[in-house]
Amino acid sequence: MEIEKFTDPGDFLSRTVNFRAQNEVTTQMIGRAAQAFLNGRGAQYEYANWWIVQSDTDEVIGLMMHTSPLNLVLSDMPENAIPSCVDAVLRDDPDFSGVNAPQHLAKIFIEILQAKETQNNRFSLAISLHSYVLGKLIEPDYSHGNARIADEQDFEIVRKWRQAFITETEIDTVDNDEVT
Repeated sequence: MEIEKFTDPGDFLSRTVNFRAQNEVTTQMIGRAAQAFLNGRGAQYEYANWWIVQSDTDEVIGLMMHTSPLNLVLSDMPENAIPSCVDAVLRDDPDFSGVNAPQHLAKIFIEILQAKETQNNRFSLAISLHSYVLGKLIEPDYSHGNARIADEQDFEIVRKWRQAFITETEIDTVDNDEVT
C-alpha cells in the first residue's frame, strides 16, 4: 500500500477522477475543495494537502484531504489502509485538528492515533453522522386522511415507531432512556 501526497489540486483531480466517479458520496467534498483551489478560491485556508491511497497494484482505493484549519477528511477505503493513512498524516501534516470520515474508519483512525505517542492523543470521537444513499426509489402507497399533531392517545404507537427507527438505523440517542 502506498500513500502519495499532493499539493497541486490539478494533479490530484486528474489522478482521482475515476475513483471519485465511483465513490461520489464520500469523495464529493474532497473533489469540490480541490476544484476550488484549482480555480483560485482557496484563500480562506492556511494550506491544503491531498493524499491518494493506492493498493499494491497502484489502484486508487481511497482519498484524504486536509484544508487547514479544518479537519482532515477521508473518503471510504479499506480498513487496512487506515494505519498507513495515520502514518502519512503524522509525517506530512501533524497539526491537523480532527478527522471526518465514514464512522467505522473514523473510529479506527482515532484508535490508531491514540495508540501512538503523539501530540494528537487528545482526539476522541465527538460526533457520529450517518449518510444513507438511496439505491432505488420505490413509490410508497399514500395514506388517505389529514396530518395532525400526535396526542396522548398516540403515545404507544409513536414510542414503538421511534424504537423501531432507532433499532433499524443503529442510532443510539442520548435521551433514549427518557422515553419508555
